[in-house]
Amino acid sequence: MMRSRLAATMWTAALLLSLLPQPSPAIEVAAYTPDSALLPSRAPVEAPLRVAEALSLDALATFAPAREGAAADLAALAAWNANSRNPTRVGFARALAAPLDLRFEAAEFIARVGRRAGGGLVARRSNGNWVWGTSVEVAEAKALRLELADVDLPPGTRFWAYGMGGEARAFDLRLLREDRSLLSPTIAGDRIYLEVELPAGSVLESQGFSIRRVFEVAVADESELEAGLAVPEADACVQNGECFDAGDFPGIAAARNGVFRALYEDSGFLYTCSGALLNDNDPSTLEPWLLTAHHCIDSQSSALTMDTKFFWRFAGCGSASSSFTYGPLGADLIVTSVVSDVTLARALDPTEVPAGATYLGWTSVRPPDGTVLHRLSHPYLEATQLTQPQMYSTHQLDETPEFICGGVFTPTNYLHSVNLLGTGISKGSSGSPVMLSNGIIVGQLYGACGNDTPLPPPDGCGTDENILDGAFATSYPLLAPYIGTTGPPCIRDADTACLLGGKFKVEVEWTTATNSGTGKVMSFNGERAESAESAFFWFFNSTNFEMGVKMVDACVAPFNRYWVFVSGLTSQEYRVRVTKVSSPTEFNTYFNPLNNLPTTEGDTAAFTCP
Repeated sequence: MMRSRLAATMWTAALLLSLLPQPSPAIEVAAYTPDSALLPSRAPVEAPLRVAEALSLDALATFAPAREGAAADLAALAAWNANSRNPTRVGFARALAAPLDLRFEAAEFIARVGRRAGGGLVARRSNGNWVWGTSVEVAEAKALRLELADVDLPPGTRFWAYGMGGEARAFDLRLLREDRSLLSPTIAGDRIYLEVELPAGSVLESQGFSIRRVFEVAVADESELEAGLAVPEADACVQNGECFDAGDFPGIAAARNGVFRALYEDSGFLYTCSGALLNDNDPSTLEPWLLTAHHCIDSQSSALTMDTKFFWRFAGCGSASSSFTYGPLGADLIVTSVVSDVTLARALDPTEVPAGATYLGWTSVRPPDGTVLHRLSHPYLEATQLTQPQMYSTHQLDETPEFICGGVFTPTNYLHSVNLLGTGISKGSSGSPVMLSNGIIVGQLYGACGNDTPLPPPDGCGTDENILDGAFATSYPLLAPYIGTTGPPCIRDADTACLLGGKFKVEVEWTTATNSGTGKVMSFNGERAESAESAFFWFFNSTNFEMGVKMVDACVAPFNRYWVFVSGLTSQEYRVRVTKVSSPTEFNTYFNPLNNLPTTEGDTAAFTCP
């Protein structure tokens, strides 16, 4: 079932600790690979006209190789990765010398069909849709992502990105971020084509977008080379996942189909991490939950730029060739926590999860000391400066390590393990799931650390260092409202707040003398104005607070109820609906009539416990 966009919720460590519910009963969810015939099918989309490519239109902008035009950026990228910084940086933004500010006018389009306009070329489909196309070229780039800024385009606008003669990848306005920018899919090669299609009948009144910069991927994927390179001796612990089978890791088949690589943007740089597709505890739904690390994805802005690869594997144990399938493009941040370095996101479009993908299982129980753990991930090898297809490593849990890693808030929030069998991890593996032998997830990778002496620092390969994974058992109370429920979870989005650990859903409708709509959850500096107990809504302007809702868990004697408080700063009509997620037929509404100045309404008998 498609849902509107989920908005980001940023949590501080102290707040997260206060929000974690009481320990839940042990729960384990099995992996599930749905029958492709039962999956929802994507609506058919016409192929792009590829007007800029077909007519050999000159590029909107042409860049010199980064070694000449962005040498400082290349050096900073290399220094970042060489100094064991996480996550792994693989690219950076390059500014156009002459930025494009394209504004569409219907009359201009009519006059310029088949001609240049705004650095591109205008065409029209037989169905009446307007099409505009252009390209940007960056010499020697490994791959490119184009950023559109100041986006103001009509609903139904569709975009494509593609390389010369390559497969076109469609995307749309669901990727739009709060600052009105969006990032295209990743296109391998040194030239990226953009095509924009506006639906017929669109009212074009100076609508459009800007192109000010392109993101260059400066670190290649192994699959983008004609021939792979041998793993160097310094990274000998990073082992091709195809050299292992069920005899080594009984759950490897499911893991191979559930682990993904994510490329994403944060603050002007591109990064790579690993992650996993998660199953949940509701057999009636198949939500595309994406698990990764907090130090990888910690904002809605970054989540919306996630570009994933599934099934990225070598062709065999001795092979240098590999293949992959693109997975979901863009996700909504559901919840993120520095406490156990965990992030749960939801893919924007469930139909983009490729057929054959496995929704991996998990357990809320911490594994016992000495448990052998397994991992598939997508590391970056510094010696070759290549990111890799699935690599295998195995570790043994050590709950009494010789030393505690600095910067870890509470050791019990992490799984400490040591490498086994000459395997290990490397950068880019961050966020990858660590699993029991049966493929059940028990954590996600934070990184490696070693005792400060002797040097050198840990590289993820040694047996005398700690491999740290955020413990799923610690994360579970935070994730439970979404993946651990027995009914539809409360999903935060633009007009829905989830209070008291997701137990209650809050929605607002407003009415004026001439108009009506839904209240939207406010944001300040990119963070939702929503905590565990309260949320604030706007009606007409995203910077203008209109009303708020607060809930209190008073499920202790003598009260034994959940309380609701509603307060407004408006004379407009509004209706608040608070629903108990575990019992959707149990809800209360709170109403303020039009032209009435509201007072705070307190309902101390709103809902029964628990």
